[in-house]
Amino acid sequence: MYIRFDLRFLAKIGIGIAYTIFGEKILETKYMKELKKALWFREGGEMPLVKGASFFSEGNKQLKQPLGEKHSVTISIIPVAGEVFVSLNIGMELNFLVKCASFDELSQTDLMKLGKGVCIVIFKPLKKSVCLNFPDFLAHKYRVIPHPELMTIANNADKHKDYLSGPG
Repeated sequence: MYIRFDLRFLAKIGIGIAYTIFGEKILETKYMKELKKALWFREGGEMPLVKGASFFSEGNKQLKQPLGEKHSVTISIIPVAGEVFVSLNIGMELNFLVKCASFDELSQTDLMKLGKGVCIVIFKPLKKSVCLNFPDFLAHKYRVIPHPELMTIANNADKHKDYLSGPG
């Protein structure tokens, strides 16, 4: 059984988000070469040096709740310890985490654009999304400072959870 099925997926997330935020220049960095290697990894080959938490990662299980919202897809771009990570969280059930860049590969403009991180919460069935900085998202998640729009959506979502859960 091939258990590294999500390595390519992680690489695609990292490459796509990094390119979207930082532009074409990011595609030539040392770490990006590792992500590109991961796209073509075959069992038995040299394992690419990709940082992150895959589907089966024990640490990843602990991230499902704090990095997501019910009935949503949550994308977080998180600067931490000199690196930039992307979290893709699906309904607080699945979470994928991958490094997409190092601070030393980014310009001051890139770092300023990134700030303390960004979080985009997408509620597809409701045709709504909320974009906020990552510290505000964490404050909301830990009920320190509830985010008004996310609270309204959550309250409405709970009323219509059968619709949001889909068929089946």
